[in-house]
Amino acid sequence: MSLRIAHLFPDSPFLRFTADMFESAAPGANTFLVYAATADVSRHGLPPTATVETIVADDAGLARATAATADADIAIYHSVGSFAARALIAAPRSTLKVWSGWGGDYYGSDWSGMSGLLEPLSARYERNRLTLPGKVQETYRRRHFRVVHRAARAADVFSAPVPQDFPVFTRRFAEFHGRYAQLNYASVEDTYALGAEAAEGDDILLGNSATVPNNHLDVLEILARGDVAGRRIIAPLSYGDPRYADAVAARGRELFGDSFVAVRDFMPLAEYQALIAGCSTIVMGHRRQQALGNVASALWTGARVVLHDRSPLFSFFRGSGAHVIPLSAVTGDGLPRDRATPSELADNRRVLSAFWGRERVLENIRDLIASV
Repeated sequence: MSLRIAHLFPDSPFLRFTADMFESAAPGANTFLVYAATADVSRHGLPPTATVETIVADDAGLARATAATADADIAIYHSVGSFAARALIAAPRSTLKVWSGWGGDYYGSDWSGMSGLLEPLSARYERNRLTLPGKVQETYRRRHFRVVHRAARAADVFSAPVPQDFPVFTRRFAEFHGRYAQLNYASVEDTYALGAEAAEGDDILLGNSATVPNNHLDVLEILARGDVAGRRIIAPLSYGDPRYADAVAARGRELFGDSFVAVRDFMPLAEYQALIAGCSTIVMGHRRQQALGNVASALWTGARVVLHDRSPLFSFFRGSGAHVIPLSAVTGDGLPRDRATPSELADNRRVLSAFWGRERVLENIRDLIASV
């Protein structure tokens, strides 16, 4: 009997890479059920051997997902919200059920998606933002997570972008009794090594989106106390909460004037990569695993990378031998102006290739298949 793998996948840029990797490891074995608002999910760049269907996250879509997983040896739920959770619960015991987390599906708490993620100024902003409709939404969130906890109990395997997120998941979902396996949504060859070969210029990249867990407001105060003369601070704010982007842009201009550049419009990938290549330092104030693509690409080009001390990404990269700087060091010593030395760059690229090399990514998939 041939291998069958069912994927429940949100409409996402990660689809193309994931389909390519799984079809390379198991040609013709994969069915991707992509839940989207419309039925026009592009097949451009997707392997022709993969089966791709578009469904809606409603009862009919749930019935289709349940039928697909009932006929599968492995079912992989890529980022588990309430719809994916319901589908996971409905899958038979005989199917190996994999919760492949992206971060937003297991950080925070049942009471608040921001729990444990915010620095003081950002926490104050969030408290002031949470009006009555927001509080109603938080009440819905608690109800929503009842089904997600049931999904955690039913899952056999959990994966995350880095293994350091596994304890984050198990603290949140203590009822999970499965095992960890590594699945990746990028590779050095297909993702991180694209674009500029080396970091150029002296600009500073701050954060990756207009979302409060970036802790922009707190990091801006840290940068204002350091020596950033002659350097632009570039903050990508093109997706996320426009009101939060307004607040960050206003504070950035107050502190740094024209040296603060708020990127509010979406730009082509090549143009965005060129902008990033002009940053010799990137600063990410997230306490959670986030902005991994920006961080890994910056390490590949030799930029200095500053991460929050509490971020699992800081623990992962520092523990693997990469050269990253804790945010607390910036508070004490100021922001670095130099780039990675040739030796440091070689170390960073070795770490990236060992974890995200294309063959390593494929081997992780083969190991999961072999476990069935």
